[in-house]
Amino acid sequence: MPLTEIYRRELYLSRIRPFIDNEQIKVLTGIRRCGKTMVLRMIRDELISLGRDKDDILLIDMESNLGRDYRSGEGLYDKVVSWASSRDSKIYLLLDEIKMLEGWELCIRSLKSDLDIDIYLTGSSSKMLSGELATHLAGRYVEFRIHPFSFSEVCDIIKDTDRKELFKTYLEYGGMPLIVMNGYNDLMSDSILNAMYDSVVIRDICDRNGIRNGAGLRKILGYVVSEIGHSMSSTNISNYLKSKKGNMTHDTILDYLSFAEDAMFLSKVNRQDIRGKEILKTDYKFYLEDHGFRRAMGFDNMGSIDQVLENIVYNELKRRGYDVTIGKGVNSEVDFVADLGTKREYYQVSYLVQTDDTRKREFGALLRIKDNHPKFVLSLDDFCTGCEGIEHVNIIEWLSNGM
Repeated sequence: MPLTEIYRRELYLSRIRPFIDNEQIKVLTGIRRCGKTMVLRMIRDELISLGRDKDDILLIDMESNLGRDYRSGEGLYDKVVSWASSRDSKIYLLLDEIKMLEGWELCIRSLKSDLDIDIYLTGSSSKMLSGELATHLAGRYVEFRIHPFSFSEVCDIIKDTDRKELFKTYLEYGGMPLIVMNGYNDLMSDSILNAMYDSVVIRDICDRNGIRNGAGLRKILGYVVSEIGHSMSSTNISNYLKSKKGNMTHDTILDYLSFAEDAMFLSKVNRQDIRGKEILKTDYKFYLEDHGFRRAMGFDNMGSIDQVLENIVYNELKRRGYDVTIGKGVNSEVDFVADLGTKREYYQVSYLVQTDDTRKREFGALLRIKDNHPKFVLSLDDFCTGCEGIEHVNIIEWLSNGM
């Protein structure tokens, strides 16, 4: 049944809280329907709890009827200035899905220059900070990436449920907030996932970028998602399309993948030479922002559990703030190299480590790395045993104890 209590996403609030009332514009980015709007409303509630007058706070959803009243940045600027003139203290402006507004960069820059104002924005484009806002406000904004619910958040929300059983459900359907807050309702989850997938593909990829060949885009996305965690290139994709009697240029394929990254549907992960710490130009891997979308695309998550577990671990590392690459050694590859400042960790992900061959493969790749950074093998084994300083950790425990 639907859960009525609003879940406070303290991870993100704790990161945003230190920036309240400073000069930087706070920008929340994330895939459509990942929970940015709720975080924005939580910021409003946080401001009120800190003693700010609720009448000094203006929250506008640019996708709502109220937001549609402002067709240009000039109109919104005039509205905010008029509203600010009636206030005698610092004002707070919270704008949801700002990219819906034409000329928003100039509007925000002008408001910041002309008023005593604290600004919070959300957007479902990874490139929203690469335009005029970045050019004219360099160093005056800070970005917070909002992700779908992690498994630790799901455990906080859906209580009194066996964690192993809950993880099976999470593995199947993912962590998009609307699905979780509906209690993973069997009748609704697939419909919600399908609608979300169509919304991202049609609105945030096709419409935003003027793509007419929607069928071609879906074929590319289908191939990439089927190969989650496997090295690929535009040549691989082109050969696949030809085998299906389709044909696209390498440039078109790269453009479509770039558009999917901009919509934060996919993340491209580069490979890194572990010894020289050099980012390698050849081949890369893709991961989904939420593995539940595989289900909407017709894939069986339980049938591809190794790939899905790898996708989940990648997203968890990103949620914890790590920069993540694929580790390339002399004769082996490490699933993830995770860097956070000067801190580095190595990760191998496996479904089960129960045979000598699997143990040799998973631990062997890490044993070949001769530095002293922490190394982990994550799997679903109930009993985990390490090897020569490498920790073997149950993946459900690792996820449950996330930040």
